[in-house]
Amino acid sequence: MALAGLTDPTTAKKCLEKLMDTRFRVTITDGRKIIGDLWCIDNAQNFVLLEVKEMVVREDGTSSTRSLGPLVMVPGRHVTKVEAVKKHIKVAQEQLKVA
Repeated sequence: MALAGLTDPTTAKKCLEKLMDTRFRVTITDGRKIIGDLWCIDNAQNFVLLEVKEMVVREDGTSSTRSLGPLVMVPGRHVTKVEAVKKHIKVAQEQLKVA
């Protein structure tokens, strides 16, 4: 898993640990985007998110959002893309350099 240019798995894991409780957007195989705060990722790369919303973008460019609940597990086999807010990634990377 490459995280913001990190190719070393140990460093990427430490960076990801520092991103816990920050906002993530997970795109799944059918095109939906699942948005929530990262709570955990297991060994099968299943993502557990808090305060989750689903966003669907239609072919005509319109989108709709609905709440999925306070806690949602996104199966890793359906994940095609994971995004975090850039400033949170930079802070996490800076914290790793200091530690």
